[in-house]
Amino acid sequence: MREISETALEVLKEHFAELRNEQDTQRITMATLYSVFDLGLTMVSHGIDVNDTQAPATAMSHARHLARRGADIDGLLRYYRLSHAHFWQWAIASPELQAFDQDRHAVIIQEMTGFSHRFLDIMSSQVTTELLAEHSRIEQVTGGTRERTLAAIVAGEPISTDEAAEALGVAPEQRVVCVLPWRDTGSEDEDDHGVWLGGVGTGGLPLVLRHPGSPSVWWLRLADERMDPERLHAEIRRAQPGARVAVSAVHTGVEGLRTSYGEALRARRIARLSPDGPRLTAFSDIAMVDLLSRDTEAACEFVRGELGALASRDERDALLRHTVRTFFAAQCAHASAAAALGVHRNTLRQRLERAGERRGADVLTRQLELQAALLLAEALPDLVLRED
Repeated sequence: MREISETALEVLKEHFAELRNEQDTQRITMATLYSVFDLGLTMVSHGIDVNDTQAPATAMSHARHLARRGADIDGLLRYYRLSHAHFWQWAIASPELQAFDQDRHAVIIQEMTGFSHRFLDIMSSQVTTELLAEHSRIEQVTGGTRERTLAAIVAGEPISTDEAAEALGVAPEQRVVCVLPWRDTGSEDEDDHGVWLGGVGTGGLPLVLRHPGSPSVWWLRLADERMDPERLHAEIRRAQPGARVAVSAVHTGVEGLRTSYGEALRARRIARLSPDGPRLTAFSDIAMVDLLSRDTEAACEFVRGELGALASRDERDALLRHTVRTFFAAQCAHASAAAALGVHRNTLRQRLERAGERRGADVLTRQLELQAALLLAEALPDLVLRED
């Protein structure tokens, strides 16, 4: 029994980051696997009716443990589905079962199938009930504490990391991202406060903090090393087609909550400066733009000073700016830049010369400043470019 429990634990580790990183979660999961497998086999060997199934104490403890770490029903049931699949493969491949003749083998498989599915159904029902009950108990006891703790983090107040981690259920190695949803209604006070995001399949459990008169703040606990922005974007579009979202980079632990909040605010600021920009703005994509545009008036003056007449919204100037950026991205190699643009090298040279004329200086002059100005012009055209 120990061997099959250990191999099942290894399978689960492939799907759950907490099993790879948290020793206490490993221990209670191992104990649960052993007790549940042993219970099922004992019931079968003694002919006990499957409807009399009672989840072992370890399984109930496991459910409470996961609840305290923010697991939802789907997360808990994945533990049982995956371990059941592994145990089933082990059982039907056992030498004892293979020793029966074909007819007897078929009968046993049929009986095992009926028993195991009903066993899993009853077990799942009991542990999910316990999970929800524990969530309710936690909410009653810590709901106010959690909100106060998050508010303190957001406000930048001094706070004990250990106390905050206990109140929020965020382990030191827990990976989080901060998400700020809103809709462009022209008002800072949103009617729904991003409540719709609760239905988004993010693969993590959001911690919610509400600010009166402003959008909700969501921290998503990530199960993997990285967040999939495309998946998040697709889920958000399905939940609320008109939504815009700002997302921080991935950080860890309680300090990561604070850092990610600041990044999400900065990403939202950039998104709001560019109303025609992407629906999802990731801080990692706009960190340089944020830094360069902290002073918006200075940013406008800088761009227009560096680009000269090239800082217009004319489509021809937009093409020239794109050409220069592509040229720099190709390390100023004419052949590579021309290939990336799909034009002849002579056409590239002509555009670069024209860009220099419009700018009032060759594109190889003050390259660092020119690249910064081009970046701002692409990211924030409504802010920094002149009207035609």
